Amino acid sequence: MSWFRETPESMRLLEEERAKLAEQEADWLAHAKPKLQRGECPYSGLRLHENGEGDPGSLSCDVCDCFGFSRDEVGA
Repeated sequence: MSWFRETPESMRLLEEERAKLAEQEADWLAHAKPKLQRGECPYSGLRLHENGEGDPGSLSCDVCDCFGFSRDEVGA
């Protein structure tokens, strides 16, 4: 038995939360994509390079070394 009780109000709140998350994701992508296309880290703004701690073939900056972006995500 679930503690969650599905009511019209709870479903409305869930939909509002999903809409907020979708908007936040769209805002982030609008910020991140141009930076990645320029070969910049969307978090720090530093140049991405291959010599980081990410997976082989991934690119990262010196500050956000743990993230790593795939070559498919980075344009430059």
